[in-house]
Amino acid sequence: MESDLKKTEGIFASPISILKGIGTTREKLFRRLGIFTIKDLIHYYPRDYEDRSRLVKIRDLQDEETAAFIGIVTSRLNELHYGNKRYLTIQKLEISDDTSKASVIWFNQSYLKKIFKVGEKYFFYGRVKRTKNTIEIQNPVYEKIWNDIRENNLKHYTNYTNYANQNQNQYINQDQYVGAKQYIKLDIDQEQLKKVSKIMPVYSTTSGLTQTVIRNAVEESLKLVNGYLCDSLPASIRGKHKLADYSYSIENIHFPCNKEALMNARKRLAFEELFLLQLGLICFKKTFNEGGKGINFSKSELTQKLISSLPYKLTNAQLRVFDEISRDMQSGRIMNRLVQGDVGSGKTVIAVLGLVKAVENGYQGALMVPTGILAEQHYQSITNMLKGFDIRVGLLTGNVKGKEKTKILQQIRNGDVDIIIGTHALIQDAVEYHNIGLVITDEQHRFGVRQRLLLSQKGENPHILVMTATPIPRTLA
Repeated sequence: MESDLKKTEGIFASPISILKGIGTTREKLFRRLGIFTIKDLIHYYPRDYEDRSRLVKIRDLQDEETAAFIGIVTSRLNELHYGNKRYLTIQKLEISDDTSKASVIWFNQSYLKKIFKVGEKYFFYGRVKRTKNTIEIQNPVYEKIWNDIRENNLKHYTNYTNYANQNQNQYINQDQYVGAKQYIKLDIDQEQLKKVSKIMPVYSTTSGLTQTVIRNAVEESLKLVNGYLCDSLPASIRGKHKLADYSYSIENIHFPCNKEALMNARKRLAFEELFLLQLGLICFKKTFNEGGKGINFSKSELTQKLISSLPYKLTNAQLRVFDEISRDMQSGRIMNRLVQGDVGSGKTVIAVLGLVKAVENGYQGALMVPTGILAEQHYQSITNMLKGFDIRVGLLTGNVKGKEKTKILQQIRNGDVDIIIGTHALIQDAVEYHNIGLVITDEQHRFGVRQRLLLSQKGENPHILVMTATPIPRTLA
């Protein structure tokens, strides 16, 4: 049992570079999204979905709708050039089905001339522009969905292509072309159609990383962890609340087989996220209530000086929250507080004030965030905010290597840095704090209870502050 657990943890902790199609360049792009491991990837939930499962006939396409349909290429792709230096090219393709015809338009994609051939069937998904006499789809997703021609259908195919080449401006509904009509209904690769005509996930991405690359990586990672997804919720709780199992939910949050499956997956994962958050807070409260005395941060002159130096006035809500935090840190008990506020509500300045209060009272403060990019942003903004104050700020992320890492670890250990900002790197065994007095985790829903507890255990009863932008689970956001 223990060996199976270690194997599972090993797979989850594996870098995404082990996946097919993820080289050094793409791995760096995924890191921008905070995705380093297989576990990060399978928990990177879609931000939206495209329902490509409902196929519509061309005749029934409506203006301004986004729709999925099957069309047969009835003409060679035509390319038009605009501008003296041909800065703009438009690629136009004529397609049809057994109800009507349409034009498909792309911009500056000349390579498409080598892809489409008359007589081939394609799945299209895109935005429809319809007038009284024309149907146009711009920049659609497309996928070839026909099998190689079987010998007994060669006659039908020949009839169709001959007809299409001679009658490009007509759609296929002529009774005399029986072969052509049969061809419309034959030779669709049903397996390929299933792959594209379904509900597709849409992920938050970054420049250079396409939806297709992310989807393929997620799909590969799900294959890798198949059979290793352990359910953290007991069967009794799942049964009581009618929740799907974890493996089913992870599969269907990424690639739902239908809308009901997606709804069940979101319900399960949202329940689990809130359940574990509440459980973690209860554990924290129990641990620190039984943990004895906390550090008394009695001094507050430096924090008041910082408040006065800010180029803006704190809101009443910010002042109230910091006052409550200050009273907790002066109570003689261990603070264990959660601060929730929307993005842009000013949580960061509250965190900085808390960190400065720790430094003012002779202790180090640590701020742990989920991604390297966010850590660097906080490092820059906090460094700028504390200009003119004799406070040393350090940065420790997974990107800090070699001599630079050795140096910052020594500074943390010797107390030569007052505020440490970083990622999961802050809880590595190699990190030894001189006298940590306050630990803050930002976007706390991105960290497990164990990770937050490990950071707090780096010192002797440090105060705990966790911050979140929203109480809504990622699966419901």
